[in-house]
Amino acid sequence: MQMAGVFLILAGVISKFAAFLSMIPEPIIGGLLAMGVCLINGVSLSNLQTVDMKLSRNLTIIGVSIIMGLTVATHFEKTPLNTGNQIVDDVFGTLLTIRMLIGGVIAFVLDNITGGATRRQRGFVSEIDEDDDVEEQATVEMNGYALPSKLNQFFLRYSWLTYLPVIPSEREIREIEEKLCNFKFIKNSESIESVKKV
Repeated sequence: MQMAGVFLILAGVISKFAAFLSMIPEPIIGGLLAMGVCLINGVSLSNLQTVDMKLSRNLTIIGVSIIMGLTVATHFEKTPLNTGNQIVDDVFGTLLTIRMLIGGVIAFVLDNITGGATRRQRGFVSEIDEDDDVEEQATVEMNGYALPSKLNQFFLRYSWLTYLPVIPSEREIREIEEKLCNFKFIKNSESIESVKKV
């Protein structure tokens, strides 16, 4: 994902890439945009997998944030904000028509001010709560946001690059590399044991 973002930034800056991207037909761009929005929705829903959906508090917060996000934005699209200050009208008029922003802010506020749920029921699961370390390591290998190992080693060699905002911190890179090494060690030991049994 990060490499795709870097590619798109380069494509926008270098005019030859930008010319190539402008040759892509509009129906293909529309299809890619539709798939991208679907992926964003899927990722946002997957964030709810650790939330206890049997709790009426959580269901209410999710329902209210979705409905209010849709209706508030629709209201401000039909009746624009008119405070008399053009800059304030433009800024808040734009922000109040973004459904995801309104729904997210409402969900954030309601989740933090409404009682009746433990941290675990709200979806906060710490590493201490994880039962199976191997399962966690397997998810690290499938992490779409983790950089390839060779790139991680490059950033560890030139650690000053980790201060850039688009690159993970040195601590995060070291943690990912340690987990990947442990996972590879477990896989290798399992394959050696299976060969010995044969």
